[in-house]
Amino acid sequence: MLWTNAQPTSFTLGSGNSMNYVYGEFRTVHNGQAAPSLPDTETITLNALGPVVGFGVPNGILDSTTGNPVQIQYIDSSATRPIVFAAASLTGESVTLNISACTTASGCPSSPNVKSGYPTGIFSPSANDFVYNWYPPDTASYHTTSYLSVEAVDAAGNTATNHVPGGGNTALLTFFTPPTSSNDLSTLLTCNIPGTSPMLGTNPGPCYILDNAGGTDTDIPTDQVWPASKDCPGGSDPNAQYAFQGYSDPSMRRDSLPGDNTWLNVWGTNLYMIYSYSRLWTTTQSTTEACSITPAVETHLAGSNTSTGYLAGANWTAWCGTANCPIDSVATPIWPTEPYCGGNPSVTSINGQPCSAACSNPNIQWPPPPNYETLETCFSSHEVPDIWPVLNYPSTGDETWFAAHLMYWVPQGGNIEETALADGCLVVSVASTPTLLGWSGGSSSPPPGTPGQGPAECPATGAQVGPTSNNAALNFADLTTAAQAATLGLTCSSWGSPAIIVFNGTLYLAANCLYLVPLTSKPEIVTNKGYYIFQAALPTGSSAPTAGQLSLALVNASSPVYGPYTPSSLPGWPNLPFTPTPPGAPGGAQPVNSITELKFALAADGQTIIAVVTPEYSPDQVPGDSVMSLQYGCMATTFSLTSTSGFGNFLAFVTDMATIADSGPDNGSSEMEGPNGCAYEPTSNTGMAIVRHTLGPYSTNTNIAQNQFFYIVPTGVFP
Repeated sequence: MLWTNAQPTSFTLGSGNSMNYVYGEFRTVHNGQAAPSLPDTETITLNALGPVVGFGVPNGILDSTTGNPVQIQYIDSSATRPIVFAAASLTGESVTLNISACTTASGCPSSPNVKSGYPTGIFSPSANDFVYNWYPPDTASYHTTSYLSVEAVDAAGNTATNHVPGGGNTALLTFFTPPTSSNDLSTLLTCNIPGTSPMLGTNPGPCYILDNAGGTDTDIPTDQVWPASKDCPGGSDPNAQYAFQGYSDPSMRRDSLPGDNTWLNVWGTNLYMIYSYSRLWTTTQSTTEACSITPAVETHLAGSNTSTGYLAGANWTAWCGTANCPIDSVATPIWPTEPYCGGNPSVTSINGQPCSAACSNPNIQWPPPPNYETLETCFSSHEVPDIWPVLNYPSTGDETWFAAHLMYWVPQGGNIEETALADGCLVVSVASTPTLLGWSGGSSSPPPGTPGQGPAECPATGAQVGPTSNNAALNFADLTTAAQAATLGLTCSSWGSPAIIVFNGTLYLAANCLYLVPLTSKPEIVTNKGYYIFQAALPTGSSAPTAGQLSLALVNASSPVYGPYTPSSLPGWPNLPFTPTPPGAPGGAQPVNSITELKFALAADGQTIIAVVTPEYSPDQVPGDSVMSLQYGCMATTFSLTSTSGFGNFLAFVTDMATIADSGPDNGSSEMEGPNGCAYEPTSNTGMAIVRHTLGPYSTNTNIAQNQFFYIVPTGVFP
């Protein structure tokens, strides 16, 4: 048989994108005689709906009540940018995505300024989103604004284009080129504060508190800030008000597990944020002790639910572990602060909560020596948490979350100071979801949030902490012993501000060595000796390691330790833009002498590690230096986990400091101690999120340790 008039394998249907009639027949030729078959008629209906496409990141910092940008984003033009978007055909076809960037708001595909050379990706219907490496235009520089466009094409030739932001009427991105040193960005502010002028951009929006109320509230929904308190009956000043409220020490991570139906993450595109939640304990029940107000910290969890149409980082909902959680109430803590009552029988409950145990640590003393007395009541505190997810571990389709945080106990009537922190430990946690990391995340009896689940003191390294095996202790003494392999004779009173990352099958834990200088009077002096990095290889197999196994492995004598990482490791040292603070600082100069609040992130290439760290001044007893600490904002650099120098190329520096009173919900307060750390998740529209730490406005309360407010502010800066 010979085919003499074979038709092409593809051709254009006459009726286009609707119902088409297609006719066909067989025709055979034998000895010159044709024998046709009867005609056959087929109908083909092409997809008339077309594909859909939408951006997740970057999309500006939006007012979630209006959808309008309230702040443009500053994008590092020297690095690859992660772009998160969703595209799908409504009939289940694969779609082709074309990414363009241009300098006009009218729509990139029709613009003469379309940048060519962007790759095309084919996405299957099961792909809900994709993190894409986007290389900004070569001409990007200060004040260069660009727009993005994604065109989706389905198999029928239908197209859909999404311009960022909606309609493309507003500038999205302002590029900056990182300078060779940090000095050139010393004045970079991320949003307008009265009395300040940002270096980049012509008119950034107002500082935008991270919530879903358009910047008018200071609440993360379902997690109201702890209310301010009047002095308790019998207190020293009946007119004084006490406040220790808000959110700080955030750690943002993207959940990359598709189909994970736990809590918010239906589509595998959502963000989780774990953070410190500040609150006060009021002790009034005792008839033999003076009443007292005691600050403590617990750890909460929130999510940005992109599966319901919100953009990543634009809307946050705090996790609530019970079925009847009310709206706009205090959320369920992952690691709750709990009361521990001593031998005084009259102290049976605090804030209406029963004491389930005595404070076990005899070193909890207040006031400091030599006039101390051993107290009978204390409150657990959990702060500076960090989390890191690992996809397809221990097996394909699994996800394992790792965490570390600081646990300690605050004496009744005391403050959160190094004398209290020195009696704590770090806690290492492992779970299959972020909600299961702590001891409030389970569904078993007692209900989540029930007091008495945590320990009254730190157990030995590797021992279980709390009611489940998800958590294990990592003692300060064992960390110090392990770190002495890197620094002979190192002494540390405590270890703080832990940061974790899993890279190439190894878990790395960075922690700060702090030493309490022995003094007989206030103020106490804490020497920050820098960060050290401990590591533990993740075992292969069908199950993830336990928290106890990890904590022991981190301080194993055969495990390498790197450090110290100090301000001298930062790019631009010693000529940092904020060294020293000009005269007029509280009590004298405030030079950078330490670093804190370290967090890691992974760039779009999957290999470049970014470190975000806060340079700070801690009182150092140097004549002429201040007696008050000061944090200077957040610096982002590249980072090498196994290098003694650690910090690499300078990427960005952000600050949000107001040295004068500003017009916020805490009107009359100031940021005289500087911000309080940063978080960075490259796939969140927040960019680097910085914590605004304000003091006041309760002028009747002279105890600044009990007159503090914390807010998380998105900056829109992408290192």
